Formats: sequence, structure tokens, C-alpha cells
Amino acid sequence: MSDARPAAASASESTRRTTLLAGLAVLILTVCALAAGGLWGFPVQDDTYMIRLLRMGGPELIRSEHPERRIMGLLIADAVRVAGEHPLPYVAAGVLCWVIFAAETALLWVRLFPAWARAWPAAALAAVAPVVAQVQYTTLTTILPCVLPAMLVLGAALMLLARPDDQAGIGARAAAALLVAGAAALSEYAMASMLAAATLLVLSRRRRGAATLAVGAGVGYALYRLLGDLSARVTTDPDLQLEVTIRRIAGAPFRVVAAAWEGLAGAWGRSAAALRIDVESRTTIVAAAVAVVVALCVARAWRSGEAASDRPQDAGVRVGALIAAVLAGLLPPFLMREFPLTRIFETRYYVPVLAFAICATLGLLLAWSRPGFAALTLAGVVFLSADRLVEGAFQEKRLQSRLDHLGEIWRPLVGEKSGAVVVVTPERNGMSLEETMAKVTYRWGFPAGGRLWIMRPDDAKTEFGPRSSCRRPESLRWPQKTIRWPYPKEGIRALLWDDSPSSDPDLQPYFRGCAESPGSAGAAGVAHAR
Repeated sequence: MSDARPAAASASESTRRTTLLAGLAVLILTVCALAAGGLWGFPVQDDTYMIRLLRMGGPELIRSEHPERRIMGLLIADAVRVAGEHPLPYVAAGVLCWVIFAAETALLWVRLFPAWARAWPAAALAAVAPVVAQVQYTTLTTILPCVLPAMLVLGAALMLLARPDDQAGIGARAAAALLVAGAAALSEYAMASMLAAATLLVLSRRRRGAATLAVGAGVGYALYRLLGDLSARVTTDPDLQLEVTIRRIAGAPFRVVAAAWEGLAGAWGRSAAALRIDVESRTTIVAAAVAVVVALCVARAWRSGEAASDRPQDAGVRVGALIAAVLAGLLPPFLMREFPLTRIFETRYYVPVLAFAICATLGLLLAWSRPGFAALTLAGVVFLSADRLVEGAFQEKRLQSRLDHLGEIWRPLVGEKSGAVVVVTPERNGMSLEETMAKVTYRWGFPAGGRLWIMRPDDAKTEFGPRSSCRRPESLRWPQKTIRWPYPKEGIRALLWDDSPSSDPDLQPYFRGCAESPGSAGAAGVAHAR
């Protein structure tokens, strides 16, 4: 008996050490991959508008273009005053926030499934892998309105989960309420995070904790409405969105359930189906090799513990509460929006529920795994997460390189003449037209960089008429201004059409069959663009 206790203590210490090593491997991978992807692809996704506004009017224009989120606009403007166009500070801020978010996800996993605590490195890695949400390489414009509010609310929920509901002191409740209030004052995304966290607390028999989160969110959202002009942006105008919700409420349950399935299983299945290892592609080999190493570390940590395959008695209840939290958190966006999502940056709607979805998915997989296959299941999740994280960084590099090449082709077309050149082109790469436009011109100087404008065919036909109308460019007018994407101050000099099915442009005059080819940029310019 006397020998059993030292042996057990030694085994426990060995398990802890092995798990920490696995966590260290996850941390190193996360920092390196996110930093590389952010720097290679900068400006990534929504970050493009931050750089564009900076070049068009400086920090004050950035601040003024966020009337509905005044605190966020002020924070971005102040950051830009310090960092300018240098990507490193923005990428560093993004990496730091995602690492904290991953740590919170790991802690949530440990709090909910203490018997499976050794799997926390897998939960942390899955939280930063671009599988469910795919905005991990963005910086301030996604971190501030989406990730930071989710972090604050999740931190408040973890404080309340640390002890029984009736033992949480006034100080802990006040701190939790302040965290949620700060999140809600920053962005409306905090409300979705609060609904998810409060649902988990209620189903975990912590109603006082849930009420604490609700009070904090109410105070913060009141401040958010007081400071911001919510009518400036359709998606944040409560009155307009109420009308949209009422019209679509019949189909809302189906959209929410479909979105939840996507976050819990569908995105993982699609990522697994997209997995490829090409012997002629060094990036896929590097990603797979790194993923194998990290997966082996996590699997070894799992197997080093005692009774590693035992299933906690309340695992099903905990998983059910997490799934309910995911459904509650997805309710606000998908009451108003369609599903499935069509663009990469739209996956940010999953950020408020991402930690809950990751823990639910991992819990389901471990609960369903046979005793001898739990380590293999964990290794599979970690392998897929690590592979997507590394390969995603390389994809950002390839994407920016392609758009830089496209910018080199289009730059002589725009030249230094006054007047904007509008290119009508179909959507490619799952990016918005604003993102494509800003990334194509990222290497250009201004004002030339502000003279290229990209439109989609349907929008162009609505604004400029059919291609057979033969209007002259100087007669065209810019459509109504949209928030954060101000049009060039100059008029339209040329209107071109790109109907090439490939990524290489094949530019033609928008108006065809006209005697003087109005809307062309000149025969030499079009020929060069080809």
C-alpha cells in the first residue's frame, strides 16, 4: 500500500508533464501558423478596408466610417495612428487574441469534462483551426468586433463555472458582469456569445450566473446603442432587422439547425474531404508532417493517463448543454441571414459559439469512441486541425500572390490619369468584391489604388443598364454610398467587362456593339490587360 501512492503520484506527474508538452507543441504551431498566414496574406479579408480607408483619409476617416460601432472605430483609428501600414503589430494582436481564445476553450473543456482533461490541447488547437470559422488570419477588423467580445463573455462564463452557483461571491459576479458589459458595448456579437454562455449556465443549474451575464449584456448593449448610430448600417439597425426577422421567422428554425449542424459536424466533414497530400506539392507535405507530429504528441498525452477510456457518467448531459448553447448563440444571426454562407468572412458568425461547438464536437467523438480507439479519435481531430491551420497559412500566401499578379496586369490600365476604372467581374475565391479590390491594389500607391473599382455583373446591370445601352462613361454616376467603402471622388473614366472563366482577366468594353465603344479604356489598355 505504501508503494502504491508514490507510484500513482509519479504516474500523475508523468501524465501532467506529457500533456504540457503536447500543449506546448500546440502553442508553437498556433503562433507560427497564424503569424505566417497573417503576414503572408496581409491585408486579409476584412482588414482590406482598414488599409484602404487609411490611404484614402487617414485615421479620422476610419473613425468616421464606424458610426454604428463608435468604440471599435476609435480603437482601430488609434491603432492605425501608431502602426500605420506595418502589418506586424496587427498580426501580433491577432495572434495574441486567438491564443487567449484557445486557452479559454481549453479551460472550458477542463471545467466541463474533468475526467477527459488530458484532451485540452486538442480543444485548444481545434478552436484556432480554420475549419468551422475561417477568419483566423485576420487582424483588428475581425478581432475587435468578433473575437474580443467572445473572449470577454467566455472569460466571464469561466469565472462563474469555477465554483457552485450559490458560492460565487459578489466580486466574481461583478467582474463577470463588467466583462460582458464591455463586450456588449464594443459589438453586437457579444449578445450571441452571451446567449450561448447563459444557456450553458442555465442547463448546468447555474441560473444566478446566467442572470449575471444577462444583466451585464443589457447594460453594455444600452451603452452600445447610446453611442452608436445603428441606422447607419442595415445589419445593425434593430428596426430594419426586426422587419427582416418577422418575414423570415417561419424558416428560422431550419436555418439555425442547419448552421448548428455545420458548426458541429458539417464543416469537419467537408475539411476532411478536402484533405489532400500531393507529392508534388511541398506545402501539403509540410502541413501533413507537422500535423502528424502534433497529433502523436496529443495522443500520447491521452494514453499516458489512467482510465483514459472511461466515459464520465454525465458526459451526455454536458454535451447536450453545449449543443443547446450553440443553437442559442446561432439564433440571432440566422434569424436574419440565409444559410448556407457564401463567403469565407461570413464564417465569423460562428466565432461567438466556437468554443462551445468545439467542446461539443470533441465530447461527442470521445463519447462515441470505443475504449481502445479514443486516442485514435483524438489524433484524427488534431491531425485535421493542424493540417488545416498550416495549409491555410500557405493558401493565404498563394492567394495574395495571385492577386498581386492580377494587380500588375491591371495597374497600367488604370495608370495615373484621373477618373476611376470600373471592372465588372464575377466572384472568385469566395471573397467579397471589396476584399478583392483592396488586395489587388495593395501594392499600388494612392490615388491610383483608389481609382480601380470592382463590381459584380448583376449590380452593374442594375446601376449602369444592359450592355447594349451604349452609354458614355462620363454620364455614369456612382451608386449610393455604402458604409466603409467610399467611392472615389473622381468620376468614372472607363467601364470594362471581364467574362473570363479563369483567374486571368479578359477585359472587354462593358457596352458592346457601340460605334465608338464607349466605356473602353482605349484599345491599347484593353490589349495590355489581356
